[in-house]
Amino acid sequence: MHRMRWSFGEFILDPGTRQLLRGTEPVALSPKAFQLLELLVRCGPKAVSKTDLQDGLWPGTFVVEKNLANLVGEIRRAIGDDAARPRFIRTVGRFGYAF
Repeated sequence: MHRMRWSFGEFILDPGTRQLLRGTEPVALSPKAFQLLELLVRCGPKAVSKTDLQDGLWPGTFVVEKNLANLVGEIRRAIGDDAARPRFIRTVGRFGYAF
């Protein structure tokens, strides 16, 4: 059976094993950050609204927007991405994020 995996830069995102790898080394991400990264990668390069991201991560639950920004920050630190010069995750002002 073929498993879906995504490669970007030196990273491999494997939803089947719920791992983000840098080469062969696992990269630590919280479960929600992994879920967000997977969602962004699946939708990429299309921009995804903050509302759609929040609904995908916390269905039927009210969460403050800062929670989403914190998860994006966690992912960026883990993959060495920079908000000012993004390699992977682009902030779409007043809308959301894109991979």
